[in-house]
Amino acid sequence: MAQEKDSLDRDFENYNHLSFYKMESPTQTEPDQRNHKPVDIKQLVSLLLLFCLPLGLFAADGTSILETVTRQFSGDLDEMRTRAAIRVLVSHNRTGFFLHNGNRKGFEAELLEKYKEHLNKDNKRNQINIALVFIPVPFDQLLPALLSGKGDIAAAGLTITPDREKMVAFTKPYLPDVQEIIVAAKSAAPITSHNDLAGKTLHVLKGSSYATHLKQINHRFSKENRLPIKIIEVSEYLQTEDLLEMVNAGVVDYTVADDHIARIWSQVLKNIQLYPGHPIHSGSQLAWAVRKNNPKLLQSLNGYIGKIKTSESSTS
Repeated sequence: MAQEKDSLDRDFENYNHLSFYKMESPTQTEPDQRNHKPVDIKQLVSLLLLFCLPLGLFAADGTSILETVTRQFSGDLDEMRTRAAIRVLVSHNRTGFFLHNGNRKGFEAELLEKYKEHLNKDNKRNQINIALVFIPVPFDQLLPALLSGKGDIAAAGLTITPDREKMVAFTKPYLPDVQEIIVAAKSAAPITSHNDLAGKTLHVLKGSSYATHLKQINHRFSKENRLPIKIIEVSEYLQTEDLLEMVNAGVVDYTVADDHIARIWSQVLKNIQLYPGHPIHSGSQLAWAVRKNNPKLLQSLNGYIGKIKTSESSTS
């Protein structure tokens, strides 16, 4: 089993747009020791609420925060301030959001914690601070849960796509120019162009933009009388990191990942081969999603993203 590295700060410095973010190094877990049984989402939500929620806090109307966050709600930022809580829908994984020794870790968790500080910095002494409550849901349920009022922000490395923009409002991208690349087992046949994917089986995250972009390649293959890519969208309880480990173990031959995630994990997963020269999609933008009837929340998030981008530009 690989030893944990001190930090991935220096790795993220390769991406100017990520250098404001610090996270612990991923560690390799032997795939045959992992338990991929479906997660009990109710138990996981309860556990995360214990760590993420100031249980003694009450909203301005006297309602407990625990009761507040479990009630369906679709109001805008003013009402969220009254409730003293913003619910963040996340996908539990070891890059974006996870718990370590009782502490929230990961890209989305730390970026949003800084947003909370930004949101509360001008509060008056007698004003209740807004708490962020992180609620895990399967990746393909992020937007349905947001739209049904079970959360206020969807934050899980979401790629802005035309289909998603029809449903929700996206913030300014916090991570622009992302490439979606093929990741293969070193024992698998090499990929020298998209045409090499014809007839291959690729396992990808359910509900992801990866599947959409592979289907677009299949559309071209159909016109060229090539064999289609067999696209398998895996269980909603698996994440991209799980698929990378399965590729590393030789359980599956090919998957797709955002380039920054693939590069990070390639440092500890030594049996995977990245193909950044042949991305299935380039120029993707990652952003947070909110409901379209929440313009004040959207404006607040965009103001914060603009601030960290300005700060990043001034220090790079």
